[in-house]
Amino acid sequence: MHAEHYLICYDISGRSTRYRVDKILKGYGERVQYSVFECRLSDFELIALRAELCTWLEEGDKINYYRLCVHCLRRRVTQGAMVAWQAKHYEVID
Repeated sequence: MHAEHYLICYDISGRSTRYRVDKILKGYGERVQYSVFECRLSDFELIALRAELCTWLEEGDKINYYRLCVHCLRRRVTQGAMVAWQAKHYEVID
């Protein structure tokens, strides 16, 4: 099963909806910021996640999905607390 990395960001106004979206995303990936998650998903998992989240969105709510290519992942620099599957504590950017 081939999986891709995604950066998923949300802007949800309702407290209960925000809680539900947060809980769902925790089942698929790791929180990297308050409303930002990194997830490694297969095509099937991405479709299932989007369908599940769609049922909870209210008018004005927004979720963005950004597929991170290999080059993007290589050039990512993180300081501070890191996601479990980030291999190194630092990255050398050429």
